Amino acid sequence: VHDAKKIDKGAGIIPFKVEESCKEALASFSSTSSSNTSILEMKVQDEVISYVSSHLDLPENATFNTLVSTTDARFLLIRKGGKVILVMSVPEDLHVRVKMVLSSSKATVMQKIADEGINIDENVEVRDPVEMDEAIERRLAPPSVGESGVFTGTGAGGDTSMTTSRPRAKGRAPTKRTVAKFKADED
Repeated sequence: VHDAKKIDKGAGIIPFKVEESCKEALASFSSTSSSNTSILEMKVQDEVISYVSSHLDLPENATFNTLVSTTDARFLLIRKGGKVILVMSVPEDLHVRVKMVLSSSKATVMQKIADEGINIDENVEVRDPVEMDEAIERRLAPPSVGESGVFTGTGAGGDTSMTTSRPRAKGRAPTKRTVAKFKADED
């Protein structure tokens, strides 16, 4: 059983309205089996969260980037691998005002989704919907341990690797300390 992530009340919950069709779509999304792959697309405009489209019971290998708008800012609720991911898709070429509205409404959208009984396991933000499937897979991949026993952060195929060794100062080579042996003074 997953606990809902705490939503920071100080993050600025704005009293947006949720269209009835969006509430119904969220209820349908919530009632589908947790093992089914699904997507729900929502938009925020004029302080109203509205329903755009949904695809429930998709095949496990479905690619989400082909199902969403490549030109409009959207919130996407995706269920894959038993987890629910909230994706904020904000194409780079949108006007800065649209980006700001979407960004400032994220906490409110998360709260409205939680109010409908849906627990969000992960959050992802993408600038190009083409990046969406890769970003989701990175989030869902379990951490793995490489051949040397070093934690590699993102799982199989991950491009981030971290080591647990002590960091060195930038530009300095490791130095070997030698301790001078004590010699008695001769009188």
